Amino acid sequence: MNREKAKLMQMEVCKTAQKMYHSGLVAGTWGNISARVDEDYMVITPSGMDYERLCPDDMVIVNMNTLEYEGNLKPSIETVVHSAVYKDRAEVNGIVHTHSTY
Repeated sequence: MNREKAKLMQMEVCKTAQKMYHSGLVAGTWGNISARVDEDYMVITPSGMDYERLCPDDMVIVNMNTLEYEGNLKPSIETVVHSAVYKDRAEVNGIVHTHSTY
């Protein structure tokens, strides 16, 4: 895995999560965001954390083949779904899932 790209994806996923929160597209911990790092890894928002308080290091790096992850925070409960999309659709590089009232 390219660590530099994984760090960049952590920053992008975090920035997107905060933009979603501030635009009213999510409330609290609802929804999830991920980005593909390469054919084996993705970065996804952690489970149960308020988007307003997230920092890039909170974004979870997940092996899409084994679903093993790095760090102390658990990945979103939707990790299996995001992983399946990435594995089935090589052209998809990012997923945004909201529970918006809009």
